[in-house]
Amino acid sequence: MTSVELFRTEQQLMTYHTWEQALRDSLMAYARAPFLIGDLLLYGEEHFPVEFSQALPDPTSVKWKPDTLRKFMWVCSRVPAHLRREGLSFTHHQIVAGLDTAMQQQLLIRAEEESWTTKELGDHINAIEAPQKAPEAPVEADEGDGIDTASEAPEDAREAVVSYCRSKEQSRWDAHDTAMIAHLFG
Repeated sequence: MTSVELFRTEQQLMTYHTWEQALRDSLMAYARAPFLIGDLLLYGEEHFPVEFSQALPDPTSVKWKPDTLRKFMWVCSRVPAHLRREGLSFTHHQIVAGLDTAMQQQLLIRAEEESWTTKELGDHINAIEAPQKAPEAPVEADEGDGIDTASEAPEDAREAVVSYCRSKEQSRWDAHDTAMIAHLFG
């Protein structure tokens, strides 16, 4: 039974309070999805290295782009769970992922307290001295949900992402990484 079917069968039984809570819970789950997916992918890669690639969805059968899944993994690997702020979007966390953890914590707390947009957070990072900033992930920070409606990923993208993620022992990105990603998903 899908969530739509469930809602339709229970809509007459739902009170306003029940409906409102279900909506809030669903929106919160949607907002947390990139962290949940990224953390699960990292866990699977670490604990089930042989089975990991088999468990990844076929890029042609799901709505998530392979580069989006890779982005989720990268951000989750760089921003520890204890630093993540519920009041901020995944994109806020992606923007600070290239910084050291002390700077991440300082900026995320301030961004949440002062209700910074992702642009404002980026502007504050750009104002910080360059030596504190590590290379950024080779993806654009956007407010999108990562859903691929075109399903344009090549059929071997899953294997390419697995192979590439396993080959990266470091968490820093360089020009070679950007070229590799462009080659894989270009």
